[in-house]
Amino acid sequence: MFIAKVENGNIGEIIDFRTYFGNTNSVTDEQLAAQGFVKVNLYRAHDRLTQKLIPCDPVLEGGWVYKVAVADLTAEEIQSAKDSAMAQIRGDRTRLLTACDWTQIADSTADKTAWAAYRQQLRDLPAGIVALAIDPRTFSDWPHDPNWVEPVRIA
Repeated sequence: MFIAKVENGNIGEIIDFRTYFGNTNSVTDEQLAAQGFVKVNLYRAHDRLTQKLIPCDPVLEGGWVYKVAVADLTAEEIQSAKDSAMAQIRGDRTRLLTACDWTQIADSTADKTAWAAYRQQLRDLPAGIVALAIDPRTFSDWPHDPNWVEPVRIA
């Protein structure tokens, strides 16, 4: 964890917590504040589909020193992320198809009809994502193979 020395609202040196306090975990926020320190945060909440974190000069907000700011992704960055996600989906789909090739050989004891239907669902997946205008970065609705069993949910 990093901490920053703050005096009169001015952010001073940012240091590793252990440099000043050693390997203890028992220092409270109040003890930090009493010595003029504030925790440093390298993260900010943001929408990963439309925003990104960018480095910035340290800023004091809400009792934290932040070293990142939130910025909107450009249209090109969003499209690049979608293209990358779609390529990942295609790669995963190809691996799933390859893993069940054995079901279609002549001497396989698998239910060829069920497996053929599953394999067709996999082949149709990328076109379905495009046709339904699904954002590939959020896609998670993969077809289940014929051996899949619904997990038991314990309340």
